Amino acid sequence: MIEYFYFRSSLDSAEQDIEHLEAKLERLVKVCNIMIETGKTFKKASSDFIVGVRDLASYFKTDDLLNDDTKVSNCLSKFAHEMTEMLKYFTILLDQANRSVCQNIQKLIKTDIKKVKDSRKDFEKISDDLDSALNRNSNVPRTKVQECEEAKNILTSKRSGFAHASLDYVFQINVLHSKKRFDVLETVDELREKAKQERREMEERHTLVQKKLVCLLYPCSSNDNCRYQFMLRKTI
Repeated sequence: MIEYFYFRSSLDSAEQDIEHLEAKLERLVKVCNIMIETGKTFKKASSDFIVGVRDLASYFKTDDLLNDDTKVSNCLSKFAHEMTEMLKYFTILLDQANRSVCQNIQKLIKTDIKKVKDSRKDFEKISDDLDSALNRNSNVPRTKVQECEEAKNILTSKRSGFAHASLDYVFQINVLHSKKRFDVLETVDELREKAKQERREMEERHTLVQKKLVCLLYPCSSNDNCRYQFMLRKTI
């Protein structure tokens, strides 16, 4: 009897832990979806900005390749191109967040946690059946041999079913506890590595964009201007 109460206490603790985990995972998926939707809004605004830059570049564009306006137009076009490239990386990062976090974590919720819940339903049903069998066996009159034998057989069957259901339920709980660490860490590592890669590439793009901005703000039309432009760059 002591072992039974200890078993039920351990199950209650495990069930509370799983409910807590599920709530945390669902919240993570929710905020990730919000981040992705916000990112889509940022992407749309950035795309509109790039269109505006290209439109401004067309204003300065002339047929004279040596004209300062043409140089401004070229700088604007290059800037728009670099912005477009960075936006591509941002889009990839959003997609990675969706696949690494939303889909992977959602799979953990919908598949692994669901298996535990389904197993719990079976366990609770057979537990109720066992309680009913115990109650019937204890209340049947001992003078009625046939009813006693029938109650005993039912009790034996329910005990066997309870044992199998218990083993399956505990197995599913242990599988989830093992998988949750691996799946969560794998998800984070995958997203982290992708983010590090995107960060390096975006930093490189950022350096190029800064150079294009200097070219845009201080177009070089002569050697003297080039020297003056160089001095200005050092002060930026």
